[in-house]
Amino acid sequence: MVSWKRLVSTALLAFTVGTAASTGLTEAYPTSQDDAPNKLSPFNFGNRLAVECIDRNIDNGEHKFDEAGNVVYTAFPTCRETTSPLSFKYGVDETFNCTVGFTDTLFHLFQFYIHEDVPFSCRIAASSSSVDGDGLTIPLTFNFRGHITDSHLDIDSDVKAIFLHSKESKTPVSAVAFSAGTETSRYIIGEYMTIQLSTRWYAGEKGRFNLPSYASSHFNSTTFAYCIATFIATSALIIVIFQGVIFPKRLRSELMGNLSVYNNNSDFYIEKRD
Repeated sequence: MVSWKRLVSTALLAFTVGTAASTGLTEAYPTSQDDAPNKLSPFNFGNRLAVECIDRNIDNGEHKFDEAGNVVYTAFPTCRETTSPLSFKYGVDETFNCTVGFTDTLFHLFQFYIHEDVPFSCRIAASSSSVDGDGLTIPLTFNFRGHITDSHLDIDSDVKAIFLHSKESKTPVSAVAFSAGTETSRYIIGEYMTIQLSTRWYAGEKGRFNLPSYASSHFNSTTFAYCIATFIATSALIIVIFQGVIFPKRLRSELMGNLSVYNNNSDFYIEKRD
């Protein structure tokens, strides 16, 4: 299975390059209707971020609109484990399951999502005050990998979710979720699919988010200190063994060898006397 480190680096690199290529000017995000930067209310560690997704027409996958012409969002399908729609905990790296039932509507929508006729476009709150109705959100797109047939769907339900969040504002900045397994399972209408979700949160500051290193994304000062202590202890043990055991043995061996040679040489030069 592809490692988390490589998945995260690839996803963040794609996000960074895509943003740089499509943006000529830097501006605050999100903004209000008059394009003024919004004051974001911070989240506390572990606060729930509910997921809402675009409501689509199952005949053609088009957005649904309300009377005012706004795109309609509905809650993510309910998870059997919690009896609530899917949500994520702010700043919490975790692995959990969300089992959803394939109603006729959801089954046909997944046909669009997997075939990539339409994106599985969702959103989460960009500010804790969004829960009270200020409407500030950031997009969260799910990319489920699989294969569609007339009778069933083959879906990779092993999903990785990556979140970038700001240390200063304590709010999410961007998010993406995608299938990252090596196997698919077959589903038909009326069956349940268990989405195996693994989430990772990466913090940045001053608008900068560094890609995690393949080799050292979890290498910290504690690990470094442990390595140094292990090196010192191992070196001391080696020195004690050499000076206390190996060197004395070799010294005695060499002394005995030299004494033997000396005795042999002395015998060689003894002359017979009359």
